[in-house]
Amino acid sequence: MTSGLVNLRNINHFVVVAEEENLHRAAERLRIAQPALTRQIKLLEQNIGALLFERLPRGLRLTAAGRSYLQDARNVLAMSLAASRRAKLVDEGFLGSIKLGFHEVAHRYLVFKAIMAEFMAQYPEVQFEFRTLSSQEQIDALIRDELDTGFLYSWKPLPPPLASVVVRTDSYAVAVSAQHLFAQRASISLGELADQPFLWVDRSRNLAQSNVLIAACARAGFVPRIVHDGIVSEASMLSLVSVGAGIAFLPLSLQETNPPIALIPVDGLDVDVELHLAYREDARSAALDHFIGCARSVAAGTAGGQAKAVPDYPALEKAPV
Repeated sequence: MTSGLVNLRNINHFVVVAEEENLHRAAERLRIAQPALTRQIKLLEQNIGALLFERLPRGLRLTAAGRSYLQDARNVLAMSLAASRRAKLVDEGFLGSIKLGFHEVAHRYLVFKAIMAEFMAQYPEVQFEFRTLSSQEQIDALIRDELDTGFLYSWKPLPPPLASVVVRTDSYAVAVSAQHLFAQRASISLGELADQPFLWVDRSRNLAQSNVLIAACARAGFVPRIVHDGIVSEASMLSLVSVGAGIAFLPLSLQETNPPIALIPVDGLDVDVELHLAYREDARSAALDHFIGCARSVAAGTAGGQAKAVPDYPALEKAPV
């Protein structure tokens, strides 16, 4: 039974005495007075309730209990050092975790890939928990503090306490099948689409996007003739457009993926598609700050979807285990 507390200082002094097997040499190594060290060792043995050293005429020798305690003592000191270093790495943002949401379309953007690749190269010990969510679902999750950050589309100011970095600005085009009568057009006016059958997104998950597109059509003098709606993924929309089920408004950047459809710029469709990295201003960690900074740097150095080099970040020093 122990009769008192043992602290790391006591444990470290014991290890040095065990290694030197001599109180005088151990005291010199620790730069403390020998009588004080002798009292510490006796107090440690009392607290543990076991004799750790045999007292010999010319030094000390570990008992069986002492040898056992030495092994555990070294482990305790190593764990304490590793814990301290890990805490410092977390505080500096080189270690930790980020709950990251992203729209199912975001992954096809080169800027998204560049941000993720750059950050993972510079901060390999930061772990991600990924969630694929619609833009509105991400906004709701961020407000509920269920996400740390997310790649999402926004067509209006984000509600407090959210802030964001715009990482890519795109424009809408009209997507038509390769056999459509508009397929060879270089551009088209928004009003020419008034009588066309539209495919439409799931408005329950993409209300803001739906509203801005319907409002743009209204300014052109028509209401979209929606023949099929509730579509939740870009891949589904592309497939339906390709078989002639209808036309759709999709980001012009889809041309970068060589889709099996025609994408035609629309004159008069004054709606941008902005990909944001959104986050809570009042819930930040060092790792998240590094991620936001990396996104800002990569986005600032990106032109035409091609990511340029970004500054190096401090190298990670791994804590011993």
